[in-house]
Amino acid sequence: MKKFVLLTRPGCLSCEEVRTYLVDKAANFEEWNVESKIIIDRLVNDPKFSKKFCDIEECYSSLPAIRLADTGEYYFGEDLVDFKRFYALDRLLELE
Repeated sequence: MKKFVLLTRPGCLSCEEVRTYLVDKAANFEEWNVESKIIIDRLVNDPKFSKKFCDIEECYSSLPAIRLADTGEYYFGEDLVDFKRFYALDRLLELE
């Protein structure tokens, strides 16, 4: 199983659904609340995040998102949840 960070925000139903799924799978992950100033600063100063999610005016991302520890790459949206529900997430994080 890959080490990763789950990016979430309070009140995000999809975030809660993915978090619950990961806990049920006994995944070992760190969770970052994107409404935290410390996390915002960390993300904005991360070139892999800012190149993918920021333009000259602001940063955006669909939550939940995953940051892989080994590569620092970020994934969100259809990279995580697909028509088979969590098949893509299982493959990305090697949960199967």
